[in-house]
Amino acid sequence: MQEKGFSADVCTYTTVLSSCIDANSLDKGICIHVNVVYNQMEADVGLCTALLSMYGRFGLTEDAVHVFHACRAKNTAAWNAMLALCVQQDNYMGAIQLFHEMMNAGVQLDRITFLHMVDSCTSGTSLAKGKYFCLLSFKFGYEKDPFLASSLVSMFGKCGQLGDAIALFLNISNVSVASWNIMLKVYALHGDVEGIFRLFSDMEKHTVTPDNVTFTVTLSGCDHCGHISEAIFLFILMQDTWGIIPEAAHYVCIADILGRAGQLQAASCLVEAVPLVSNDACFTALHSAYLCHYQANKHTYGLNE
Repeated sequence: MQEKGFSADVCTYTTVLSSCIDANSLDKGICIHVNVVYNQMEADVGLCTALLSMYGRFGLTEDAVHVFHACRAKNTAAWNAMLALCVQQDNYMGAIQLFHEMMNAGVQLDRITFLHMVDSCTSGTSLAKGKYFCLLSFKFGYEKDPFLASSLVSMFGKCGQLGDAIALFLNISNVSVASWNIMLKVYALHGDVEGIFRLFSDMEKHTVTPDNVTFTVTLSGCDHCGHISEAIFLFILMQDTWGIIPEAAHYVCIADILGRAGQLQAASCLVEAVPLVSNDACFTALHSAYLCHYQANKHTYGLNE
């Protein structure tokens, strides 16, 4: 394009930067940034947001901060891109500070803003701030937003507030399978196997089609609580009823739960039967089971002496 004498504009650079992110090509992205600065386009808010996304994708915080400050008229998308970088870097306090700067600057807060802030509270497990952003998002009219509601369910669950997580989940309209899976993960996090099975049953009643993640979470819950028969039932159900081909995570759960129960022969047979792609993780689970079984027997033998 440049060889033929055509000048690149803002739209061109934005598109190319997006391609650099998709292609995981930082070097080419930096070259584009150099061209943007050379052509005095760095202050453009669209390019600023694209550059922020690129540097955020590669975890280059200092470069992203430089781009952010070079942008004169920052819009909501630019601020959100910086918030996303803070969350990505687990910089909880940085996200909080940036949010307050955003409010002081009079920038319009949107759904993405609150999603990032709730995510920052989830990673920082800050219940007080999480409740603050929950109430503030409702004040801005996002109480019925399914994506934000699901994020809040996850946040309250990880902060130990199972009741609040359930209440928010029940208030979601048009619940997607992703939202169901998040609630299942919350139950699993709290070791509530009965809650997992109750919710799984509700999924069937609402004719929601479970996916790989659904069964990964339910099997993991069974694994952690030692529910062998339920795990085997689900493992068969996912294949025979839902036609889901087991992945490594599913095999690992079954191998682990059999191993924990001392059924090492059954676990060994499973490991030998699984596809090669899943074998490494299964062998690790089986090896751990053998070690636990050996230590338990050794301890028992020592007591008998």
